[in-house]
Amino acid sequence: MLVPYSEEYKKITMGFMSYRKELKDVDFLSNEINLFQTDNHQLYLYKRRPETDFVGLIATDLGENYIYVRYICLNPAYRTRKNFYNIFNDLQNLNKKKHVLSSVELSRMVNNWKRDKKIQESKNNGRA
Repeated sequence: MLVPYSEEYKKITMGFMSYRKELKDVDFLSNEINLFQTDNHQLYLYKRRPETDFVGLIATDLGENYIYVRYICLNPAYRTRKNFYNIFNDLQNLNKKKHVLSSVELSRMVNNWKRDKKIQESKNNGRA
């Protein structure tokens, strides 16, 4: 479940962002959070179910026909393929008409997700 960033989540957001080496500096971290308060960028916190705590976040850039995943910061205990796939699925559901693209760092995971999604859709269409 993706929850749009708001100021009330600033501390937890900073905690998740600090998993990234380049975001350990507090000034740089503050600038990064400010970036995501513009129209072309979105920051979401991620929780596995509505009744659970946040376990990570996803930073995105919006284009006319695409949504670009800049990075994902997950609690180390939740860095599983299933959670990454759930994040990509949720992101796609929020942006139905946009293609999901990613940074080089995430490209293998996004490509695997797209491939597995296509395989699953083929199987589901075969049952109809």
